[in-house]
Amino acid sequence: MELCCEIQMLLVRCDVYVAAKGPLQNRLLFHLSHKFNDEKRLMGYHANLKDVIEDQLSLASIHYLRSHYQEAIDIYKRILLDNR
Repeated sequence: MELCCEIQMLLVRCDVYVAAKGPLQNRLLFHLSHKFNDEKRLMGYHANLKDVIEDQLSLASIHYLRSHYQEAIDIYKRILLDNR
């Protein structure tokens, strides 16, 4: 698993990443941008997130990792209320 992350890191940093575009790729690159402190890309991938559970959970996790606890809690609460 760590090797996969290292490969992704190299591809993202070198702007050589070529793959099928999709929501999973966007979420992965969103998290990698956070990991490598690339604010410009992070905001770009953030703009591509949709109002679906998977994207919202990814957003909440980034909020938590950035110590934006209340924003993360608000997203989790909204998801819980929407899926009762």
